[in-house]
Amino acid sequence: TITSFRSTGIDDNADATAITINSSEQVAIGTTSHSSGANITLSGQGFGTVGADSGSIAFGSNTAYQGRIYQDNSSSDFFIENTYSSGEIAFKTNSSEKMRLTNTGLGIGTSSPSRKLHVVGPSGTAQIQSTGTTSALYFADTNSSSIDNQGIHSGGNDMFISAGGLERMRIDSSGDVQIGSTNSGVGGTIDLSIGNTSSSGGITLWSPTSSSHSIGFGDGYTGTDRYRGYLEYSHNNDSMQFATS
Repeated sequence: TITSFRSTGIDDNADATAITINSSEQVAIGTTSHSSGANITLSGQGFGTVGADSGSIAFGSNTAYQGRIYQDNSSSDFFIENTYSSGEIAFKTNSSEKMRLTNTGLGIGTSSPSRKLHVVGPSGTAQIQSTGTTSALYFADTNSSSIDNQGIHSGGNDMFISAGGLERMRIDSSGDVQIGSTNSGVGGTIDLSIGNTSSSGGITLWSPTSSSHSIGFGDGYTGTDRYRGYLEYSHNNDSMQFATS
């Protein structure tokens, strides 16, 4: 056993000290300068710390770090941090960037997100799937009474929209639209059904005072086939027309 060894470094027979261990048991590799608070310093490329409260792997210079991965035992949280004010965190697979976190938001398929979540990709870019009988995407702001009062839902092969905590409109698997009611009409032959199960209902069509509104009945997609018959109200002279071909 050697008891009188007092060197502050370990020489690899080259012209510089390869490893230095100071009195605080901090290790420096490739440099003789120890980063404050770091147990291991790697020649200005990175350093790591471990302790009772937290552990980290940090990346930066000898005197400071610009990024780190660490775990905080006091909160049981795990962090990935870039300390640059304009710094970003990118995620790659197979040498290709797939996701980037910026000060603006999270970009998937884009490195320049313009919203908190920005997804770019081919058709079928995003998917929401539930293990239950329905799935939903909810919307809320500071004036919303509940975070799940407004949303777009999927149930089976139907899509429906909720507002105020209740379903307000549904498009069923046949393409029929129901507004204010889930009743599709007599015999299910109504493409658009509007109703209210608790009070009177109605439809209002708005236009300027010099314009008109109409409801057309067509049997084709071009020319006058689009309106073989129609109802038209003219606001200019407050008249109603009923027309056929």
